Amino acid sequence: MNDSFALPAAIAAYVDGMNHGSIDEMAAGFAWGAWVNDEHTEHIGDAAIRKWLEGALKAQVRLAVRKVRSNGHAQVIIDGEIDGQFPRDGLPEHIVLTHYFSLENGKISQLIILLNDVHR
Repeated sequence: MNDSFALPAAIAAYVDGMNHGSIDEMAAGFAWGAWVNDEHTEHIGDAAIRKWLEGALKAQVRLAVRKVRSNGHAQVIIDGEIDGQFPRDGLPEHIVLTHYFSLENGKISQLIILLNDVHR
């Protein structure tokens, strides 16, 4: 696994859009028919993903990238600490989410987001 990896443009747009509050920038990196699984909920297709992104921006979620990895097969993994205006009941003080991106033709075709252990 390659730990020193520059983010592909679609993923960089997702991260930058989240941190700048731009839904259009975030959504532009997703392929047609892409799917996302976040908080054990699937969001499939453009309209569902856009609605999910709107929720993230409404909660003012921000992502501080800690580590980027790639397996060299159009898959990129980002560990990032998030912050924002959302319920924190049962969550650790420092919330680290791992984002598992799959790319197809330079666009995000799949994104799975999981709560991670900050101490690993």
